[in-house]
Amino acid sequence: MMFALCAISLFSWVSDATPKLDSVSRRMELVKPADTVFVHVQRIDFATLGRVVRSYSAGNDDRSLTSALGGAGVFFKQYGVAGSSTISRRGADANQTQVNWNGLPINNAMLGMTDFNTLLNWGNTEMFLVEGGNSASVGSGSMGGTLFLKNGVAYGTKKTFEFKSKGLSTLGSFGERNLAGDVTLQNQRWVIQLSALRFETNNAFRFNDLGLDMPSRLMENAHRQQSMFRSVIAQKSGAHFFKWVNEYASMQRNLGLALGSFQPLGRQDDHNLRSVLEHIYQPKGGFSATHRLGYVQDQINYFSSPSLEVGSLSIGKTLHFQSEFYRVWKIWKAFLGNDVQFQQAHSEYYLGWSSRWLPATLLGLSASKGKSHVGFNARYEWHEKVPTMGLSFLYPCAKQGSIKANIHSSFRRPTLNDLFWVTGGMSQGLKSEKGKGAEVGYVFKSINSGSSKYVVARWMGQAEITWYYRTVDQPILWVPQGAYWMAKNLTGGGKYMGCQFSGQLKYSWTQHQALIVKTYLDRVSSRVKQTPEAQAYQQIFVPDWNGNAYLGAETAGFEVGIGMDYTGKRFIQTDNLQSLNPYALWNFQWVVKQVNLPLGMQGQCKLEGLNIFNQVYVNMPGRPMPGRSVRLTLLIKLNKNQ
Repeated sequence: MMFALCAISLFSWVSDATPKLDSVSRRMELVKPADTVFVHVQRIDFATLGRVVRSYSAGNDDRSLTSALGGAGVFFKQYGVAGSSTISRRGADANQTQVNWNGLPINNAMLGMTDFNTLLNWGNTEMFLVEGGNSASVGSGSMGGTLFLKNGVAYGTKKTFEFKSKGLSTLGSFGERNLAGDVTLQNQRWVIQLSALRFETNNAFRFNDLGLDMPSRLMENAHRQQSMFRSVIAQKSGAHFFKWVNEYASMQRNLGLALGSFQPLGRQDDHNLRSVLEHIYQPKGGFSATHRLGYVQDQINYFSSPSLEVGSLSIGKTLHFQSEFYRVWKIWKAFLGNDVQFQQAHSEYYLGWSSRWLPATLLGLSASKGKSHVGFNARYEWHEKVPTMGLSFLYPCAKQGSIKANIHSSFRRPTLNDLFWVTGGMSQGLKSEKGKGAEVGYVFKSINSGSSKYVVARWMGQAEITWYYRTVDQPILWVPQGAYWMAKNLTGGGKYMGCQFSGQLKYSWTQHQALIVKTYLDRVSSRVKQTPEAQAYQQIFVPDWNGNAYLGAETAGFEVGIGMDYTGKRFIQTDNLQSLNPYALWNFQWVVKQVNLPLGMQGQCKLEGLNIFNQVYVNMPGRPMPGRSVRLTLLIKLNKNQ
């Protein structure tokens, strides 16, 4: 089915073209990719060196990435429980943070951003966030950070096929019902994996609507259902490694109610298709090459009323080609690459189909000696004539610490809506946003074995603190021009500075019993000007503080913990006269790690309590959020040799 969908979409794309880590070693430690060990060096090695890299649990979770990452201190602008959800890193707008899927940037070509409610965690193998500008490695939109998603593969150890499968079921408050499954066949040469998920909720929670003097009002018109299908096929033959990943996701959602109104906000249908074919050539010696051919299609159909049969349809398509060549010597590593994108989009507010070619050339050079690393990478965008660069280093100091730093430039090109939206005035003269940034940080790790004969390491701790500064020039903003709105480059800009801290402490009193403490905190100060002469104000909808903390205890059989997610004050007007109140959400989880079941199966059970103190809050103006809720998830795994 996935292959047929991919073929149909590729055909339609052609027919519609008519005028109508801190270091390489740290990255490997955090994300442990299974299918990349055959390559001496990758582009991501340059993207993570000298930076804050945060890895997240991936794979055995049926939630959207909004829920999965939001519980780890990442701030999202959520337009209600059924609306869109966009990320903000280091004060950046949603279109200034890139999402990279299996090597391809997948931000919507028309909007320049990604709705994280449409991305699901199920079946992913790697998920990590690289903070700060990274345009020299991954291109446009990476000004505040880049989220990397990857579906890696692990080959078997035998010639015969090994069968693996897992299934997941979730029941939760407000009508939540989820089913997910995953099957894998693998041997020494082949991996075939199929994944599917079905998610549904009615979001029928009660909230306070003081604007209508209703202390207990039931949310209506907020039903949401999602489906996802994914196939991964990988094969290795000698020095050649092939992988083909196809993913189709759909979402049908009613957009709920706004505070102070009985009028439904409408509904929206999203359909997302992503496909990438990757070839890695790794002969003996220090040479390797990677090639990718990918296709991304985003379709959004918006209905101003839930009862309408015909909506406003927008389709954006991107064809990708990437070619990378690597060379490794004793100390030095180098790569040369090319990225080519062809973007095309159509909307009722476009004059037919609009398109553009986006070629780019990349190079990188790094050196390693002991635990010290230094790296340089650069990129040139031929369409915008924009160069970007990055220089990073990591240097060990003291016995258990390291200093890291980087300087970089970044950019964001105008979106297709910025350029071709009719009511926007066909703003062909727009220039790309440009940014510069620098950061410096310190990483500390400590392991104390103690005196217990039952524990390998009694104390394990890690802390990381980073100071950063970045600027944005000629930002793109839609402003009123008579009867229309149009995109313009502002003559002002923004300055952003802040500090990020993360820490983890684990105390073990036996081999399987431990106490775990985790924390993350981000402080952002932004000063934005509309013009050089204007007064600077804090960026709207960006919290001054946000973070989380977690306290847990684990044994061989279970883990129990309580966490707190904090979001600080957010201004909602450019003159900073009005703001949204800060809030803290407390969550509870109890996990039974492993239960042996009949027929060789293994089970895991997780009970979650979300917003357990029933905090009343809004993430964005006028959009109520749910109170206390519970989720019960059952995961079953089966491994069998054929």
